[in-house]
Amino acid sequence: MLETIRLIPERGTKRLLHPVFTLFDRISNFTERAGAWRILGLILFALLYYSCYGLSGLQLRGEGGTVAVIAQRILEGERPLADTFLGYNLFWFYPIVGLFAITGPNFLDVRLFFYLLSIITGVLGYRAVWRVTGRPLLSILAAVVIILIPGMQFRTYMGLLAVGNLYLFLEVFALENSHRWRLLWLIGSGLFLGFTFLVRIDLGILFSTLALGSLLIYPLVDLRSWKRRIRFSTLTLASYAILIILVHVPVDQFAAQHRFRNEFWSQYISSKNDVAKYLTAVSRDSAKALWELTQSAGPKPKPAAVTTTEKGSQADTDSNKDRRIRPRPLISDIFLASSSGARHFAFFVYYPIAGGAIIILLSALLFIRGWRTDNPELIRKGFILLIATGSALTLLPQYFLFRPDPPHVSEMMCPFVIAAAIAYDTALSARRIGAPMLRLVGTLYAILAAIHIVFYIEYGIKRPSMGSYAIKSRSEVFFRADNGVSAYLPSEKASEYQALYQTIVEHSTPKDYVVCFPYQPTVNFMTNRRSYLYNLYVDNATASPKFAEQAIAEIEKYKPAAILVDDFPMNQIPASRFTVWAAPVYKYIKDHYDYAGTEVGNEIYLRRKNSTYLRTNSPFNIALACKFQSQSGREISMLCSRSGGGILGLALPHL
Repeated sequence: MLETIRLIPERGTKRLLHPVFTLFDRISNFTERAGAWRILGLILFALLYYSCYGLSGLQLRGEGGTVAVIAQRILEGERPLADTFLGYNLFWFYPIVGLFAITGPNFLDVRLFFYLLSIITGVLGYRAVWRVTGRPLLSILAAVVIILIPGMQFRTYMGLLAVGNLYLFLEVFALENSHRWRLLWLIGSGLFLGFTFLVRIDLGILFSTLALGSLLIYPLVDLRSWKRRIRFSTLTLASYAILIILVHVPVDQFAAQHRFRNEFWSQYISSKNDVAKYLTAVSRDSAKALWELTQSAGPKPKPAAVTTTEKGSQADTDSNKDRRIRPRPLISDIFLASSSGARHFAFFVYYPIAGGAIIILLSALLFIRGWRTDNPELIRKGFILLIATGSALTLLPQYFLFRPDPPHVSEMMCPFVIAAAIAYDTALSARRIGAPMLRLVGTLYAILAAIHIVFYIEYGIKRPSMGSYAIKSRSEVFFRADNGVSAYLPSEKASEYQALYQTIVEHSTPKDYVVCFPYQPTVNFMTNRRSYLYNLYVDNATASPKFAEQAIAEIEKYKPAAILVDDFPMNQIPASRFTVWAAPVYKYIKDHYDYAGTEVGNEIYLRRKNSTYLRTNSPFNIALACKFQSQSGREISMLCSRSGGGILGLALPHL
């Protein structure tokens, strides 16, 4: 029987809504008896939903292009980490390499693979909520939210790793299982944790830390059997270590065989240092954010205006030495931002900190109540909240510290939706416990969680960058390029994509290099033109101090047939425009390459071939000789003179 009915008053509303709740109750009872059909229904829903927009959109700056280019490089014999920068660990790319080995480089493989990860994440999320709460409708709702807003289209690994570890930790430490099944879940959890390392080392470290904390708390859940629980915690610690090593053994042998073993293991050392740094940073920034949230209701003496001015001053942001990353919205934007979308986004950035703090408080109260009343069930519920919230917050640093934007928030929301659903059920249960503080905190969280999820669905379903149906445009035109790149594009943009594609393929060959600054890897894959860049991404925050000298030297060495420049502010500040932080490189490109137009926001510069440049000292009169192909294929020479705003051309047969 649905608990919701019990919370409805006996008079009026219950009589009015009784048929509806009776229907829900019958559906719940039916789905409880046929659990596998619920999962099948979720899978069919996800397949139908993703098929509606699976081929819509094509982001030149998208992660999909990066994965495809790197997988193609590895397939052609380049060594990961040694010859090409990855950014993530091997297993982020090698499934795509395997698919490319079967089908050839094909962008459809990349699309299908990451949508498959979204479906698996939704099923695991459903399973986690169902196992904890036993509520079919709540479990389905949580899974549907994840499916509707799966996160950035080609980074759905993030949600999968967080939700997968969350669910497996619950099975190992907190849910009711026989000893035999608990051991089997332990093996599965250890293998998945090792897999997590091989996809994202930083997440592997964070989830290992969570596993360590869980096995330390596990004996405290039931003090009456603490000796048995300590033995299991010891076994768990040894098992996790052995299984993580076991997963890495064949990968280590593979790396040694292909001569990148040193590079493979060196990334673990650097990741350990990085995690330590941003854990310190996130704890500091989270404490500051919580303090500011507690002060937000009171009067403010306006220090924020001064801070904003300092961060956004023209002298600072226009400097090519400005290495700031994308700034977070101010906490005051939750109430004072100019648009509802900006207010909602600021709320989504900061709410997980406040919401997570309330969940942890609720967990602590359950622990205390359970110890006082000698009720291990209450302690177990508190333990479940800690595991779920800890798993969700592992993705907090990546958006809160580095990329506070909608795509990264949506990734973090995949596990947070699951944690919120579990905490919502626990909060409702806490209202029936005879403890005023528990009732108060439970009621507060239930209200905030409902508001948060409703706002998130309303916001996320409209944002293409969060992986939702909003990627699809009302009027679309089919676009096809090389390497299986095909997409339905907005009709007003399709001609630009086609022009960009034609410009590149007509002025280069597959043996030529095409370089894209600062980050447009999809261009290389869809034109089947290689890039010599070791790292396909660079911005004002990641560029080395000698970037300009190195970039110019590489251009002179490799002589790319085309160079594309996207002047989009990668970190949402003027200083993150390529023309600002890489001004010397931009000037060199303009001086040595011919401008061929701007398409899809990319300035296209082509290598000069057999061209004679006639220069004058007058800035108002620049003449040059260039070549192009007429529609009939005949090569024509044109003498162009730009004087003031006019252009004069004289076409002569090329002899």
